[in-house]
Amino acid sequence: MCVWQVDSRSSLSPIRHYPQNKKGSISTLVYCTLQPRIPEFNIVTSTATSATTTSKPKVDPKIQQSFSPPFFFGTDRGFILYADDLGHCTDVQQLSSAIDTMLFFNERSRLVIITKSFMLMQYHVSDDGRVTKGSQFKLSVPSDISDRGIQSVVWASPGVLALATEEKMVRVFDIAADENYNLSLISLLSSKFMHKNDKVVSLAFSPVDRYLCLGTVLGLIVVWRFNGNPRDVSSKTAATTPTSAADWEVMS
Repeated sequence: MCVWQVDSRSSLSPIRHYPQNKKGSISTLVYCTLQPRIPEFNIVTSTATSATTTSKPKVDPKIQQSFSPPFFFGTDRGFILYADDLGHCTDVQQLSSAIDTMLFFNERSRLVIITKSFMLMQYHVSDDGRVTKGSQFKLSVPSDISDRGIQSVVWASPGVLALATEEKMVRVFDIAADENYNLSLISLLSSKFMHKNDKVVSLAFSPVDRYLCLGTVLGLIVVWRFNGNPRDVSSKTAATTPTSAADWEVMS
């Protein structure tokens, strides 16, 4: 496995190689925002009057570019592995089911995993890459999608996951506040655009306008706008104000 770097001319060059993976075929991968262990070079000290201050370490751009961010990846045999910025791979855990989706909750340094058996699992990640298991629960989804898996999973605001599960609704999990709710399309069934047998199969979210766009099997596109108040989800101890279905509005 190799990490490649793209320069300003869109040319690719390999910057990090990882040992051959023997845990199965890689099925999903996500970068995490942990700080890479970049050596401190050219530390500059300066004296002003009677006080002495030390500036932040200056890193040669060429040296900094040679460091790749760490990432997690999962395999079709249910293994979770962590690859650091030094080219090392470490086993995290083997799950009883293959991994369907893997995401990283940046604000709280959590690895979020949804398995093929529809378990939603969270792992806490420390700055040095150590991983400890957090909460987990079983998703309630239609049994007939077990072979296909969940069609689409996106972040729909910080700490808020939206899932397309081939239903007449979007399932929303506010993992920052440990709440869940649904955005139902039942109210649209009376319109000439929504068919009673239609189902949601794809999602996309725009963090700029806070629009959640969904697509259905029959080609319908619906846009929801998040009107809730901004919230800080970076705290790992303070309570987070939960979102709800009332915070979302269908755009006409």
